[in-house]
This record gives sequence, C-alpha cells and structure tokens, in this order.
Amino acid sequence: SSLLVTSSRHRDALQKTKEHIQAALTGLDNGLTGDFLSIDLRAALNELGTVTGEITNEHILDSIFSRFCIGK
Repeated sequence: SSLLVTSSRHRDALQKTKEHIQAALTGLDNGLTGDFLSIDLRAALNELGTVTGEITNEHILDSIFSRFCIGK
C-alpha cells in the first residue's frame, strides 16, 4: 500500500522516523542494550510527534533550553 504525503516537512520527518526505527532494529540484531535502543526509538517518536502535532517547535526549544543555564 502507498501513502500520499503532501508536505515536504512531513515527508522528511517520516523518512527520519523510518531511519531511526531501522537503526533500532539493527542495534537489536547486534545485541545493543535497551538504553541504546531507546535513543533511536525516542528520536523516531519525536519525528512522528512533529507530524501529528504532538511535538511542536516550541516543545523542542523548551527541551533544549531546559538543559542549559542561560544568563548565569
């Protein structure tokens, strides 16, 4: 079956999702632990979230800047 994606941003996010899932499957085949597999799986979920609207650019920026101490 095929899927029509009209937004280039969505197409890119879906391609990245696929790549992260493939990387996780390769890691699983190579015996990586769950900690390492979860990195690619979380990245895949984040990419899907940008397509579904569950993760916005604001969420991403909040996540990035919450890890830094700015102005001190």
